[in-house]
Amino acid sequence: MNRGSVLQAACLALLLLSACGTSGTPAPAAQATPVAHPAVLQASAKVAGASQTVLTTPAGLTLYYLTSDVAATPKCTAACLSHWPPLLSSAGPTLAAGLTGTLAVVQNSNGSQVTYNGHLLYQFVNDLGPGDAKGEGINAFGGTWHAATPGLPAA
Repeated sequence: MNRGSVLQAACLALLLLSACGTSGTPAPAAQATPVAHPAVLQASAKVAGASQTVLTTPAGLTLYYLTSDVAATPKCTAACLSHWPPLLSSAGPTLAAGLTGTLAVVQNSNGSQVTYNGHLLYQFVNDLGPGDAKGEGINAFGGTWHAATPGLPAA
């Protein structure tokens, strides 16, 4: 190989490696899988800079709702679901002791999706652990995303 060919090969390899880096946007979530009896718990999270009690998954991940969503015909579908995976259930969900409100499962285009007081529940892919609420206040997919809180008024 001559010097020009080696230089071209090195540039091509560098270009390919740089394309494998992250862009800072969330990676698409895996397809949401229904859980037989998903539990909805409560925990403390930092929401818009203040500590607040929010609804969570058993893993402590904050649950959200979209202001423009309607249970039977959700606004969050298709590409939205790669950032906001729905909480799905193959049987009745359970509400943690001490929490009031109504959990239900509705059949819609996302599957058998869990609602709290009539609001469809989702997770946010950028929340990486308990206490994260990075999805709060995001305007996307036709509405505003908010952390679901105990006592959330009926939809």
